[in-house]
Amino acid sequence: MLEDKMYLGSLANIIINTRPLVFLCGPYIDEDDKKDRRNILRKYFNEFKEETTYKKELIQITPYALVIDKLFDSKKLEEEMNVTLIEEIVAACAFKNYIFIDTMSTALELGLFSNSYAQNKTTALLPSDYSLFKPSVGYFVTETMNKSQNITLCKYKNRRYNKVIDDGKYVIENLIGFKSNKVPREIENEIKLDFTGDINKYLISMLFTSNINESDKIYFEINNNQLEILIPAKNLFYLVNKYSNTDTIYTVVLEYFKQNICHNTPEYMKIFYLIKKKKMRMILRSSFEYSFDEVVKNMEYLISTIKRNSIFPQKFKKLEYKEIDRFKNYNRTNFYELIGFNSAEIYRIKKIYQTKAKAITHKKLCINGKSRKIDMYKGTSEGYELRNIHKKIVDGLSDIVDLNSKSYAYCNKKSILDCVKNHIDSQYFLKLDICSFFNSISKRNLNKILKMVLSDNGSEMYLSNLTGKTAVYKSSVINEWNEVEKILDLCFVNGKLSLGLVSSPMLSNIYMDYFDRRFCDKFPGLKYTRYSDDILISSDENFDVGAVKQYIVEELKLLKLTINLKKTNYFRIQEPGDHIKFLGLNIVQGKKNNYVTVGKKYIKLVSKNVTEYLRGESKLKKSQLIGQIEYLRFISIEDYDSFTKIFKIKTGNEFDYDKFKNIYRLT
Repeated sequence: MLEDKMYLGSLANIIINTRPLVFLCGPYIDEDDKKDRRNILRKYFNEFKEETTYKKELIQITPYALVIDKLFDSKKLEEEMNVTLIEEIVAACAFKNYIFIDTMSTALELGLFSNSYAQNKTTALLPSDYSLFKPSVGYFVTETMNKSQNITLCKYKNRRYNKVIDDGKYVIENLIGFKSNKVPREIENEIKLDFTGDINKYLISMLFTSNINESDKIYFEINNNQLEILIPAKNLFYLVNKYSNTDTIYTVVLEYFKQNICHNTPEYMKIFYLIKKKKMRMILRSSFEYSFDEVVKNMEYLISTIKRNSIFPQKFKKLEYKEIDRFKNYNRTNFYELIGFNSAEIYRIKKIYQTKAKAITHKKLCINGKSRKIDMYKGTSEGYELRNIHKKIVDGLSDIVDLNSKSYAYCNKKSILDCVKNHIDSQYFLKLDICSFFNSISKRNLNKILKMVLSDNGSEMYLSNLTGKTAVYKSSVINEWNEVEKILDLCFVNGKLSLGLVSSPMLSNIYMDYFDRRFCDKFPGLKYTRYSDDILISSDENFDVGAVKQYIVEELKLLKLTINLKKTNYFRIQEPGDHIKFLGLNIVQGKKNNYVTVGKKYIKLVSKNVTEYLRGESKLKKSQLIGQIEYLRFISIEDYDSFTKIFKIKTGNEFDYDKFKNIYRLT
């Protein structure tokens, strides 16, 4: 693919087809016959000029008359190309088609120009004396015209003549010619009518639309997590003429999509980013019933053959386009746009820095027996607005950042049970805990890592960037990185990543993403999961715990993090009943297979809480108890069954869960 700098300067919204293709179709041409109508008509077009204006600029239109009888290498055409497709391309992409109707076969060829993809006009040139020789031709022409709005009829005055060939051996009788070997006035008038000064006839729009009825624009839609783009025939013909190959056209069309759609509608900027990062597909289609690659291949062959054609003494050897309305003040994507903020929201973000202190309050909570200071949003308009900003940041990052699969905390469709089950078949376990995880996350390092995650060369510069060396963030999408730091300023409180803010969990996972990936690459034979600050590493075979711990210590040091040595433990389970506890769940060695359970202590606690509630002795809300019971059911049906058995022993009654959810107290 091309680098941006190689083609961006030439991108234009509007293209004028200054040398429009005119297709001359009819009986086989005789280059040596000065009376041949297509020879005469082609010479007429080569000398034809029309002037028009676009935004007060004078534009000269000089048609390119195409006769394809001897244009192609017949062997290559037969073996490598699609002849039918090339005919359809010519019919669809020519500015105008003129077809001489002499016989039934040429009359039937009119059907080719009436297809839906051929939005250009076609004129059937019918000799005025056709009824004397082949009256049925007129019937077929009339029937075809009635089925298509693109075809018009031009009857011209003609003459008949005989031609001697092969040194007088044969005579071809009743050939059709122009009187005085000049283009008849009727055809001249038709051409002048076609090539009027209306500039709109020659314009090709590279604008995009989601309205399928705007057939002159490039149509796009999002289907099955992929961007589908339908390029009109003439637009594609221009692109192939300029860029030749599919890969380059793909790159250019994506850039057009960004310029026309993404900068005006920020939510589409994420799509552009995901396509550039190969996390989402863009599918290009044409209006022809063939694969896109085949259409481009045959278009390129047709255009290249026209460019190098030396068979006909034509004045012009190539097609020409004038590109206008180029993109002005081109800017590559900034971070605000990438995560979906529009201009009004960006303006509000700049204002909210001044009101951030009014948006956040602090509260002390007791979590797992420890007192922790939690930052919370105030119940004010400032607090509400900051919370919404944080939520949009999280939503935007979730769309564009593909986190390592071994991270489980705060991730949609991932649970504690999923995390623990990764290790269910292991026997050897190393459990680690990161000290003061959220408050130890460095804003400076997070700023670097988030930029690395969004850049194209993040993995390569991870170590050098974190060890103090400067590195350039290479990105085919972003070159304005200042907004990353500004967004992080909104998400940190007093220089710390707060546990209580909506944005903190996502940012903490991004901070640890390279750590997760690098560990898995370093020790591919070990099972690794991380749930926020809790790490579990396991294997069904003994492993070098010292080497693993040393690697983790060194990697965390880069991130300004440390492990809690008091909570670092190495376990082995080998006998039935042996177990390891992680995230409140137990992996237990069974007689046949290991299994996961919440543990007897928790089951008894839930039974006690439910019993006290039914007796009116509990301070817990019923919603809390339902949450505890649902947790048992989620982790293991065996745990739930154990709970119901304990409940029956304590109360003498069967536990009816549906009844429990619909009553408040035992009577």
